[in-house]
Amino acid sequence: MGMKEAVESPTAINRFFSDRAEILSREIKELFRIGRRTLAVGLMVLVFCLLISQFLDRFPGQNVIGGIVVESLIIVGWVASDENAASSRHSNVVASIRV
Repeated sequence: MGMKEAVESPTAINRFFSDRAEILSREIKELFRIGRRTLAVGLMVLVFCLLISQFLDRFPGQNVIGGIVVESLIIVGWVASDENAASSRHSNVVASIRV
């Protein structure tokens, strides 16, 4: 290694790691953006299912089928919100493995 290469090596190493840090910063911002969007969608589905189940639960003379529909809507809402959260967690795990 000559004198010129020895002088340029710290600069090249510094540039490599600063570029890598910037790339990771952009990827993390993108993951948070996706996470916020999936959280919003999951919460909207949950709220919608809970509101519909509460609306249906208020009908007088509700039979067994109506009770099953009400409970099913509650379960669907929670599962939908959890699936959105799980997909967000999966993206975060995949991103951390690539580092």
